[in-house]
Amino acid sequence: MNHTSKARAVALVIVALVAIGATTASGSETSSDSGSSSGSSSDSGTSKGLGSSDATADVTGPTIVREGEGGFETVSAQVTITNNSSKRSDYFVTAVAESPDHKTRYDETMVSVTALDPGQTSTEKGIFLKDVPADAVVKVTEVQRTASV
Repeated sequence: MNHTSKARAVALVIVALVAIGATTASGSETSSDSGSSSGSSSDSGTSKGLGSSDATADVTGPTIVREGEGGFETVSAQVTITNNSSKRSDYFVTAVAESPDHKTRYDETMVSVTALDPGQTSTEKGIFLKDVPADAVVKVTEVQRTASV
């Protein structure tokens, strides 16, 4: 990557971070739920990320989905998201694959959906990039809901 490409990449990251900050500061409806250290967490231990209200109840049914065969298998976290707010919203959900005893974390992924209308439901997947054992379980660690623009 040449110097100009690197500068453009850095500029894009800065613009994205500023845009996220502006959205949050402008009073947009945001919510999340997770155990991460960024943002407060709900009673379930799921962080809200940049969210101002708890949208944990909007995300249900986290499961691990395996598709493909013969060495070409993809492993994903699948969740169902229902917009329980009064405005069209975007969701960013962090899910982790871990051992059944929750002592070993194998990988994490992001699941997102944009422009989900109030009352609307969408089932989405996020692909894990590392090896995930067959007995692994999925746990949602962050749910962030922001008002769509």
